[in-house]
Amino acid sequence: MLVSIGATLVMITGEFLAKSFGGDVARLGAQVISGIGFIGAGTIMMTGHQQIKGLTTAAGLWAAACMGLAVGAGLYFAAFMTFVLLALVMMLADRLQGKFISRSKRMRVYIILDKFECLHAFLNYVRRHEISVDDFHLSSTDSREGIGVTCELGFKEKRTHAQVIELLSQFEGVAFLEEF
Repeated sequence: MLVSIGATLVMITGEFLAKSFGGDVARLGAQVISGIGFIGAGTIMMTGHQQIKGLTTAAGLWAAACMGLAVGAGLYFAAFMTFVLLALVMMLADRLQGKFISRSKRMRVYIILDKFECLHAFLNYVRRHEISVDDFHLSSTDSREGIGVTCELGFKEKRTHAQVIELLSQFEGVAFLEEF
């Protein structure tokens, strides 16, 4: 919202300056687009789990700026329709992503085990429940004795990700568990 309002003001200001003093109407608007692109790039980051976060935020900022420029240029209907389309796409994408991911037979999890010694027992526990560990990486944690484990898991049975998370969390040495 703040980005759209600011972009609207920039576009109105650009039109005013062009009419009053001559010059290029689009110059200030172009700076908004590139500036918001730069800010949006700053919202994109790689997590410690090698996962990219912030793409939707960056795209949303850029789209908000573009809608603000459209309002500032007097293109109210185009800005409104863009807003409606973006809202629909965001809602549908969220629902579809949730359905596809929850039904997938593969998942990645980050687990903190109480002690390094629990790792072998944990891997055996997972395999006993017919879950394959296709890849895993170890990392240190804030705890002296704890160990972080990033695992890529596969399973043949029809299980939801929530069921697998519940099963893994029942292992006695698990201090923390999250899917990503």
